[in-house]
Amino acid sequence: RDELVVDLGDTLRERTEAYVPAVDYPEDNNVAYTLRQCAQLIDADLGVRALAVAADGYDTHASQNDGASNSSLGYHDYLLMQVSNAIGAFLADVAAHGHGNRVVVVVASEFGRRCFENTDVGTDHGYAGGMFVAGEPVQGGIYGEYPSLADNDLVLDGNIDVTTDFRSVYSTVLAGHLGADPGDILNGNFPSLGFL
Repeated sequence: RDELVVDLGDTLRERTEAYVPAVDYPEDNNVAYTLRQCAQLIDADLGVRALAVAADGYDTHASQNDGASNSSLGYHDYLLMQVSNAIGAFLADVAAHGHGNRVVVVVASEFGRRCFENTDVGTDHGYAGGMFVAGEPVQGGIYGEYPSLADNDLVLDGNIDVTTDFRSVYSTVLAGHLGADPGDILNGNFPSLGFL
């Protein structure tokens, strides 16, 4: 097994070492660095169907609007800008290499945020959260019912209520982009949102 892993590493290196990005990725941006590696793997055409990238630092329970060290933006806004810039560069790069129609990006958070600021000038974990889907195959727009911020519509002690099951987003991507049966993967049937 060790030899197989070494052989795979050699294959990856050989198939990706000549890759030259078509765009300048943002510097000092770990998400951008990781997405650049994803672009290399996609261009290597090794049969990879899905890749995952993580971004941390969003547990902003306090001082959410304090300025980031190298930006005039508040810390939370700065984090969102970092992800936005990274995804923008990545999508431009894969498109320039002729893979734009093969790539869909799904952005999800493992936790939502509450709509009210806490006493530490931050926001606490919430019940609902937004998801973003981007890429050439995506038909832009807002899918699902926009959540109400009215006090009487909040749930579980001041949380925004869920209006669309996140599994519908995955179901749409699985069926509409990957050609997979979402029922088998998600252990149930969830309506397509129609953005692909």
